Amino acid sequence: EISPEEYVFATLNLYVDIITLFIFLLQLLNLCHS
Repeated sequence: EISPEEYVFATLNLYVDIITLFIFLLQLLNLCHS
């Protein structure tokens, strides 16, 4: 049984992971182009 708070926390955690990965990929692309 997952409580609503845990569900929200897990979802936010996932979003942060995706955003971090996206920023990492953008930085990689910038390094490749420069």
